[in-house]
Amino acid sequence: MDEQRAGHTAHTGGSKQHRGAGGEHEARGNSASDTEQVPLHVGGVGAPRSLEDSLREFVRNSPYAVVSLLLHAVVLLVMWGQSSPPVQLDHDRTLLVTADPDPPPMLEPEPPEPPPLEQLEELSDDPEVVDTPIAESTEALVDAPITPMPANTPSVIGPGTGTPNFGPRSGGPGTRKFIHRGDVVQANVEAALRWLMHHQNGAGYWSANAFDDECFEQSDVVGEIACSGRGKPVYDVGVSGLSLLAFLGAGYTPSYGRYQQTVKRGMRWLIDQQAENGNFADPRHNLHTYDHAIATLAMIEASAMSGQGYRYRRSAQRGIDYLMSLKNAGGAWRYGDPGSDEMLLNPSDVSVTGWVVMVLTLARDLDYDVDPNALDDAMVFIEEMTDPATGRTGYTSRGGRSARAPGANAFWPAEQSEAMTAVAMLCRSFADPELRNPNNAALLDKGAELLVARPIQWGASDDDIASRDFYYWYYASYALYQHGGRAWVRWQAGLEQIAQQQSQTGEQRGSWDPSGDPWGSEGGRVYATAMLALTLEVPYRYAVLANPK
Repeated sequence: MDEQRAGHTAHTGGSKQHRGAGGEHEARGNSASDTEQVPLHVGGVGAPRSLEDSLREFVRNSPYAVVSLLLHAVVLLVMWGQSSPPVQLDHDRTLLVTADPDPPPMLEPEPPEPPPLEQLEELSDDPEVVDTPIAESTEALVDAPITPMPANTPSVIGPGTGTPNFGPRSGGPGTRKFIHRGDVVQANVEAALRWLMHHQNGAGYWSANAFDDECFEQSDVVGEIACSGRGKPVYDVGVSGLSLLAFLGAGYTPSYGRYQQTVKRGMRWLIDQQAENGNFADPRHNLHTYDHAIATLAMIEASAMSGQGYRYRRSAQRGIDYLMSLKNAGGAWRYGDPGSDEMLLNPSDVSVTGWVVMVLTLARDLDYDVDPNALDDAMVFIEEMTDPATGRTGYTSRGGRSARAPGANAFWPAEQSEAMTAVAMLCRSFADPELRNPNNAALLDKGAELLVARPIQWGASDDDIASRDFYYWYYASYALYQHGGRAWVRWQAGLEQIAQQQSQTGEQRGSWDPSGDPWGSEGGRVYATAMLALTLEVPYRYAVLANPK
């Protein structure tokens, strides 16, 4: 009603203005040369006139006023005829409604438009373009061994701090949180990331085999040899996923930090590789489940850490869905052709299942659509592979040893590694952070004893390589950091050896030589550099989920 009154007032106000203009025009038209008008006499001065004569004179001299009054009268009559009595509502509120004896049928509302795809802005030609200020890191590598950060030193990045929110939820056990040390990154990690940036293919991926094609492209090194340590090209998706995880683990995202262009290129390439069924990797490669799970994990983390993560989240959900399609009848995962003899004999292994558990637990914390039974089934398999007496977890058999590539066991005996025990420990910490399963606490303690008995030992020379196992060191570092207590204190001293062995000169500066690792010939220098950078990021990549000992 107030709106109609306001409209009516505005309309009549316009009419008054119109009359004023008309009166002005009338006054200008009756100049001195025109017939003199006879004024109306009030109070009996002059000859009296009848009311009819006065009205006739008023109409003749004010045609615009009469027309306006007539028009307004017609408008008011029409409005009065179309109005219905007001409907009284609660609290003496009045609502004017229009009478409609035959109201039109109610139509179903049109579905909302789907959210637009994330439009990735154009990439800069300079990979070091920084949109968000970040402290300059040390250019030269430190000569002294690094001192790993103690547990719980990092600060959790939260909303309103001016930096990305890496946490899916706030606080409490059972919540995976991404954390980092703010703008200060260990010099060795920074050097590794710079090497990875300089050896990224222009298309956005990292080549396990041809990364050395990028040597000297972005550096001024003259007279130095190109990087050695080629891997196999079938692992390009896997090493690209590991490289992206290394950048994300240090707090660099597609929209934040000095390496944002590098990360953005890598994420875009992964999305471009993803098939209609959600698979990131080449299904013709018999180990493609590894690559796919690692790429999916990178996509989930990028979505959580990016301010515009819708496109990444959609891609991650498709990756999760594809992983669910690979789940075997035994409830866990393995690589390769489901119809192969190896798969028929051992349809699941702890190594592949471990990567899937990392995906499932993070997806659970970030509210992805995941089969609620999938994680439970995976943990049942890991329980079956663990010897309750010793706490050791086997690859495909209870209490067995880790896997080795054909021929590698002669140089790197499986007995020197507890990789599968470390995988199982980390899975227990993420799947059951509050240790509600009474077996998990005891198995974590026993597993920790096995791990600290096999500490990081680089060896004095390249000939002393029996105990090198970057894969084991990666998982053991994460597992023991989550476990905490004296076991972590004893283990973290070995991280200094990793830092000391980082290449310090030439084109290889910032990377690690893969030749002394049992899987180095598979993933090459990119694999070695990404895995060991992730290992050094342990103190600030994930928060401790459960209370440390």
